[in-house]
Amino acid sequence: MIVTEGAQAGEIAAWGGGIACHKRWYAPGPVQPQGPTFSLAGAGSVLIGSTAACIVAGALVGWALGSFAYGLAFGAVVGIPVGIATTVIKYRNV
Repeated sequence: MIVTEGAQAGEIAAWGGGIACHKRWYAPGPVQPQGPTFSLAGAGSVLIGSTAACIVAGALVGWALGSFAYGLAFGAVVGIPVGIATTVIKYRNV
């Protein structure tokens, strides 16, 4: 180690390239593994997407059977629990 010119008491350069006291005390912490992140926008899009898919499917079945309104209502009744279930399954371990 080299004591550089103009160094104050206790300031010793680690490699002789000048006073490097800011580098001397730097010790990075341990690296933590990045876990899965929870996104409210992602959860909301899964919920809305699944529910909307069931509503559209119900409306198409209702239209094919002659009653678009009943199919739409049935799709909404089925779609809400399906949307909740798909969101819970996707984000269960987060």
